[in-house]
Amino acid sequence: MRSLPLIALLLAGCPSPAGDSAPSEPEPFTLLVVPDTQFYTLAYPYVLDHMLGWAAETAQERNTLFLLHEGDVTHENSDEEWANARASFDLLEGALPYAVCAGNHDEIDDDDHAQFRATFPLDAVDAEPWFGGSYRPERLDSAWFRFEGGGVPWLVLTLSFGPDGDELAWADTVLAEHPDHRAILLTHAYLGPDGTLTTPGMNIWNALQHHPGLSFVFNGHYIDSEAATRASQGEAGNTVHQLFFNVQDRVFGGQGLLRIMRFDPLAGTVDVQTYSPWLDWFEEAPEHQFMLEGVDLGPVE
Repeated sequence: MRSLPLIALLLAGCPSPAGDSAPSEPEPFTLLVVPDTQFYTLAYPYVLDHMLGWAAETAQERNTLFLLHEGDVTHENSDEEWANARASFDLLEGALPYAVCAGNHDEIDDDDHAQFRATFPLDAVDAEPWFGGSYRPERLDSAWFRFEGGGVPWLVLTLSFGPDGDELAWADTVLAEHPDHRAILLTHAYLGPDGTLTTPGMNIWNALQHHPGLSFVFNGHYIDSEAATRASQGEAGNTVHQLFFNVQDRVFGGQGLLRIMRFDPLAGTVDVQTYSPWLDWFEEAPEHQFMLEGVDLGPVE
């Protein structure tokens, strides 16, 4: 057998300049979007249990990184509804981080979210690595959260129902302080069922669309249709995908439907499916099953 030259033997024991292995490719990841749950907590809490229990049980296999709730947790803002909500969300604890925004049905008077704050207390998450901060001390109704998906830092920003100028100024500051993060806005009222911006949506867009990392906006609230999408170009040239989704007028408060959004950074796609863990059934109507293509999921430039 021919022996290796001495230089080859020496080099064989040395790591390559790039390291022992090539950089890993960014992996696909999943986000779950839960629309208005007001009738589940009012009358069908077992449906919400199925939804969130399934989310927790499948988080690892689907590489689910976050669950996003679009507001109107409750219908009548009652103690019983909030207790039902808490019991369902307890199924996620330790399994899947989540962000919840407040809807108009979650307040007694304008901006009074006492029950929301009691059910989702800030001190329960302020030590979590995925919690970023909040608009006001001791309140989680407007806050920001973080995760890493596909090798890129992401930020989830929750805004109240019809945020005022001060709250939007806070949101503007949060986004400005994280220019390398891709950002998702989560709020109750934004894109209307016809695919146009409502008054709250226009106010939010005008205040925040100049941030190059702004990538997605999710909302519920409206009932004239169940889903709408809109893609708009921000001031920095970034495309912002805006998605409205709400099925509360279906039987049993929405048939247990939630959105599974599969992000593929290499393909530049987001596969959107609508699924009911309660019924083990996919809604295949075009507005509920589609692919976003040409989506920039890489680092913010």
